[in-house]
Amino acid sequence: MQLHYIQNIQLGDKTMRDFHLINSTKLFKMEIVKQVLGVDVAQKELVVSLGRIFNDLSKEVYAHKVFSNKASGIMALLKWVKK
Repeated sequence: MQLHYIQNIQLGDKTMRDFHLINSTKLFKMEIVKQVLGVDVAQKELVVSLGRIFNDLSKEVYAHKVFSNKASGIMALLKWVKK
């Protein structure tokens, strides 16, 4: 959750030191704008991470798993990603 300070300035005011704390998630709906899959390939294993970026540009890595670097591991990776 991101919080922002907003200054309350009315027309004609030079500066008013009246700040309000608001929750920016209430200003707009959090939407996923990009999803990524990262794979670290080693001789015996594949280390996979799934991440996403939201419209407020916050980032989240939400899943990771290790698979064997052979045909059965790649098939298990594909099945896991589809879930």
